[in-house]
Amino acid sequence: MLHALTHTGLESYTVRDTRRLSRLQTPGEPTPDDTDAGFLLGLQPFVGVTHLCVAGQVLALAASGPEDSVSATLYLLRLPPPLELFAECSRIGTSHGQHAPAMCLSLLEEAHMVLRPYVRWQCGPPPSDELRRQHARSCAQIGHFLLRSPAEEDWPRALPWLRLAGASVQDVLAECPEAPGLDSYLSAALAAPDQQPLAYQPANQALGVLYDRAAEALARCSSC
Repeated sequence: MLHALTHTGLESYTVRDTRRLSRLQTPGEPTPDDTDAGFLLGLQPFVGVTHLCVAGQVLALAASGPEDSVSATLYLLRLPPPLELFAECSRIGTSHGQHAPAMCLSLLEEAHMVLRPYVRWQCGPPPSDELRRQHARSCAQIGHFLLRSPAEEDWPRALPWLRLAGASVQDVLAECPEAPGLDSYLSAALAAPDQQPLAYQPANQALGVLYDRAAEALARCSSC
């Protein structure tokens, strides 16, 4: 996916599949579905585009004129730095909210894929602390979205994202106390061999959630 910012907002072009490449670069990490990687986003149409070229931080689009004309139009679009692009993708994704959850998730995943090469694949110079923070934030955003999804099949997908974000059980309890998938997350997270014992208050809160929603999972939560 190639992104540019115009006066009317974000423009996205499917030119490479970073999601499929991510499965090769970091096979043990959660990756967005690569069958859902192609979409066009933007308000400004570029009609008749025949060629696309990247030069530095500029995306050049060459568009043909009418059939009876030899004229052509050249568009020069600015390619934004990763943090700026991440913020714009996240903003647009979040704005879809409840009325278009599939588009919201797709944009949050694409926002994450903007940052992943710079943080996880060591593309370019070492990532800044802010880039790492926003990468963790992007993982947490996806994990929280999946936990809040009404679709039960989404809930198990949240744990790997939240682990990649470095989110603790306490963090998730504070951020998603009413999420439909919270008991699914707690059942898996607390039963994990590497889960550290919780302090009294978050442990009591976690056990309360499981007692109300998934009592059968309590036996597996030895970490509490």
